[in-house]
Amino acid sequence: MFEPSIFLKETELPFPIPLLAFEILFKEFDNLPSEEESLIAACYHKSLLLGCGIEEITNEHIKYFSERVLALKAEFEKPSEGVNTQPASKGFYSDYISYVSELDTSVSALISTGFDYHKAKYLYTEVDRGIALEIIKASHTHTSRLSRVQLEACVYGFGGEMSGGSSESAKVHDISTAQGKASLKSMGF
Repeated sequence: MFEPSIFLKETELPFPIPLLAFEILFKEFDNLPSEEESLIAACYHKSLLLGCGIEEITNEHIKYFSERVLALKAEFEKPSEGVNTQPASKGFYSDYISYVSELDTSVSALISTGFDYHKAKYLYTEVDRGIALEIIKASHTHTSRLSRVQLEACVYGFGGEMSGGSSESAKVHDISTAQGKASLKSMGF
């Protein structure tokens, strides 16, 4: 099945709603004294003005923004796919995934742009939320896979292999044992 690129997806949007617009909206919602319709509308207007840069806000803008907010709310309320009852294995890869999953989205934007503030700001304040999150996710996936390949290259270079390998001549360095730690220490690790 054809999966459209992020560039095509962006052209199909009435207008981009960046992460900043949602952040402004949620901050405004937190400060609401009541859920009066006029107060909620004022929050939407402020988010569209400051977060999207729309100065002349129409009913179509409000309607589209409201649809996106409701979709996001449904996404947040969707039940998780179940709790993993198996203990997470600690290691190089799982530690990275744990670290990335705890990051604030703005920090993730900085990391995914190589800590280039202006690119991260553009990603956070100009690019539509859905597309920005796809870019950030792709960046983290790329980084984690590249790191795993680099780790495997080191392991193979010393005659070892990653789990799932089939070489009978591979030497296993189990760092959870004293012997494994000593073996790696003797190689300079």
